[in-house]
Amino acid sequence: MFLLTSNASQHLHRNARRLTGLFALGATLAIAQGARAEGASVVHATKAQKTEATDSYKDALAAIEAKKYEEAIKLLDKSYNTVASPNPLLLKARALVQLGRRVEAYHQLEAAITLAQELAKSDEKYAATADSAQKELTELKKAVALVSVKPSASVSLGATQLAASDWNRPQPFEPGKLKVTITQAGGATTTQELDLKPGQVVELPTAPPTPQAAAAKSEPAPVTAPAPVQASASDSVDKRTLAYVSGGIGIAGLATFGVFLYLNSAADDEHAGCALDLCPESNLDTAGAKGSYQTLAFVGLGIGVVGLATGTYLYLTSGAAPSEQPVADVTIGPDRILLHGRF
Repeated sequence: MFLLTSNASQHLHRNARRLTGLFALGATLAIAQGARAEGASVVHATKAQKTEATDSYKDALAAIEAKKYEEAIKLLDKSYNTVASPNPLLLKARALVQLGRRVEAYHQLEAAITLAQELAKSDEKYAATADSAQKELTELKKAVALVSVKPSASVSLGATQLAASDWNRPQPFEPGKLKVTITQAGGATTTQELDLKPGQVVELPTAPPTPQAAAAKSEPAPVTAPAPVQASASDSVDKRTLAYVSGGIGIAGLATFGVFLYLNSAADDEHAGCALDLCPESNLDTAGAKGSYQTLAFVGLGIGVVGLATGTYLYLTSGAAPSEQPVADVTIGPDRILLHGRF
């Protein structure tokens, strides 16, 4: 049995108090570290925590102005882990967009909106944060593609295995190729590849395909060559009718040419042997008419040639039998025109 003197007892008592204080300090620091990991609530944060969070936030603003976005993100994480405010989340999303990490920015904006809307119920100033985050999220949706998956299946989008909480909720992805794997309840697995475009919204059905659809997919439909296009009887009749009309116009034009060619020849006979300045008044009128006859004759010739050529082409392309093809022979002389042929 040991007896302690008064001095020894007092010394032991002092050491015990020191150890107790050290344990208490260690516990306090551990609690503080735990609170820092999640961030204190805006409502229950201490003045010291708010000051520390604000300082980190201001330093992040300066880093963003200097375009030091990675440094800004670290400072914003520190600010949010001190006091869980939606403002660092909003600013972090902007920094992530500048770094091209738009999918991460999308999730940050969603978190900022949810937190700001909740805090706005008791403090109106956070309503502005929620509005700003919502506007920026709307703009960001134009740059990413959203893929929404319906429930009742196991779905992997790229390397991401979707949780049940993500079903029926659009998930952001960078535009480009995305591999989608869907596993049904019975174990059947289907894989497809999406080619995502900016601003695109995709909804993926996860219901298993029906037996009819599966059979249609496994057995490709036979490919038949298209039948050659042939002119119908009505088309042939229409072309043949137009051929007759064009041929008639051509014949009328040639007839006009012949008539006015004859009148021109008659005017030549009447005006022959008469000098222009010594002819009677009537002969001068005849000389003027002679020029008109020539003009009209050549106009009629042009109409006739074009009409006959068009009519012949239409008739030949109307599907007529070789024995029915038209034969035409036109002879043009100085004072006459002869047309021989059959249709």
